[in-house]
Amino acid sequence: MLRCVTILVVLFLGYLAAVAQGVEVRVMQRVDTSHPQIRDVLRHWVDSLSAWSVPDSPALPHIERPTTQSVVRDWFYHQEARPTILSIEFDGHGYLVRTLFSVQQGTTRNTLPLGILSCHFVAGAERETWSIEDPLDAATRHWDTTHIGTVSLVHSPVCIIDTADVTRTIDVVHRASDRFALDMPSRTTCYIVESRDELCHTLGVEYYAYPPPGLAFPLSALVVASYDASLAHELIHVLFAPYATAHPLFREGIATLLGGTGVMDVDHAIDQYVRERKEDQAPTFVQLFLQSDVDQHDLYVIGAVVCRAILRVGGRAALFDVMQMKRPSDIMYRVATLLDIDLADQERSMYDVVARQSHPVMLQK
Repeated sequence: MLRCVTILVVLFLGYLAAVAQGVEVRVMQRVDTSHPQIRDVLRHWVDSLSAWSVPDSPALPHIERPTTQSVVRDWFYHQEARPTILSIEFDGHGYLVRTLFSVQQGTTRNTLPLGILSCHFVAGAERETWSIEDPLDAATRHWDTTHIGTVSLVHSPVCIIDTADVTRTIDVVHRASDRFALDMPSRTTCYIVESRDELCHTLGVEYYAYPPPGLAFPLSALVVASYDASLAHELIHVLFAPYATAHPLFREGIATLLGGTGVMDVDHAIDQYVRERKEDQAPTFVQLFLQSDVDQHDLYVIGAVVCRAILRVGGRAALFDVMQMKRPSDIMYRVATLLDIDLADQERSMYDVVARQSHPVMLQK
């Protein structure tokens, strides 16, 4: 009997590898693959991970996944992280699935953990379909809501909202709306959390090595941000929702140019970049568009400088034109033409381009 169960488990895990379409999904022995419901949850989750790892893949019809958990695509898969399913445990009304994402470091091949994602699977009435509960809804169900203009701020009762600061931030977005002839969203929901780790927790991420100060879901007009971060950067993302599929250099660049980085304005960010970044550490023009693991700080600052330069040369029409392009080769050729950059130069970094935009600013105490 034990031999038969072992054979079935081995065959099932082999099936999972095939379903993953080349994505290596490891399963720890703690997962009881002999249990029929756990096996069903595992099959659905591996299907989901496989689709998640393929850019622009359609949502799977047999599973409902919270919009916010698409964050895994940006946080983990662009770094070629590989998932390990740590556990699947019944907690009374569903199954909690915990997945570790990790990468192997360079030539040492040391395994570096990036984060752990928790997903709560709940079966449908007929137990033929599954849905993943939205951790954001569960974490904030009893929080307060403060309305300021078209922005609804959802926050814990102990969190005191600086209404004057939020009003100034909304004014920044209104000015950007007028400048770029973009319609202001009729309603944007901002979840305000106490820290970066709590931000991760509200999205179902137990641990993340590089927690962000804020996160925007433009198409859903949704923002999650830590209390000590400015909302301007994320609200600009929401304003530019019609260009949500633009290259990350322009998505992050325009949000930084108009709304700062979340912790400082664009001029302070450029000045800090020039002072602290070494020239050979900055990516080249080609790397910016063809390399998948460009540092986010590079995207923010170099993106802001490139967007500013394009606006000076061709105005908003030129920027929108570039943001609508899909093929990296087309984008590179257009930007290189606008900014007189040598496409053949794959050695010189973009540091000089940023340095020319830098003007020493007085650091705030």
